[in-house]
Amino acid sequence: DILIRNGWLVDGTGNPRYPADVAIQGDRIVAVGTLHGAEAHTVIDAAGKIVCPGFVDSHSHTDWTITGNPTAQSTIRQGITTEIVGNCGYSNAPITDADRKTVVGRLLAYGHEGPVGWSTTAEYLQAVADIGFTPNLAWFVGHNTVREATGVVGSAVTEEQMRLMEGFVREAMEAGALGLSTGLEFDPGRMATTEEIVRLNKVVGEHDGYYASHIRNRDSELLPAVQEFLDVVRLGGSRGMLSHLNVR
Repeated sequence: DILIRNGWLVDGTGNPRYPADVAIQGDRIVAVGTLHGAEAHTVIDAAGKIVCPGFVDSHSHTDWTITGNPTAQSTIRQGITTEIVGNCGYSNAPITDADRKTVVGRLLAYGHEGPVGWSTTAEYLQAVADIGFTPNLAWFVGHNTVREATGVVGSAVTEEQMRLMEGFVREAMEAGALGLSTGLEFDPGRMATTEEIVRLNKVVGEHDGYYASHIRNRDSELLPAVQEFLDVVRLGGSRGMLSHLNVR
């Protein structure tokens, strides 16, 4: 269907660039190399240009805007084809009566139109899929959103609330979430104890997921914040991604 000719191929493996043609059929690359005599419905002359896989943005908030801006032109035109979303403790599910106003208000502020009819992460992902969107998206469930959906205020959490939060995280993981994200510089996540986060991350660890954290402090208390991140990953049995390690 598409033949890209005469480009310099950078394949993402770390190898030096090399001249090659790329043939695409449907949504699959079917041939790479010197494709003499090949023909296609669309031929792109990439002479003097780099041909490479799409870039991955490992920390994005495009989930805030994707339902109102599904083509995501601002990232696609930079060559970013995959975005990791649901970062910093914020996601658009789960939704209960306790956090519906907050989540819906954020969506409307970023261009969402129409109803917000989902409650669970699975329902949310299906709703986004039904709209249709251009980039590939992989999702975290947000700790702040889970706390708000549970109605938790402050640092004190009852056992009933804890089990409800665990249930929200488990549902998200079973729906295909990458893991749990926290935003520990923001309310309400900043009020959570390390023990609370570890317990939720154990659910993530059961599913071989990731713990991604906008850590609790990035200046005078940086080292304790990093240590907390490492403790949560180790005790939860998950993999980890530390966000915003802006050390000078």
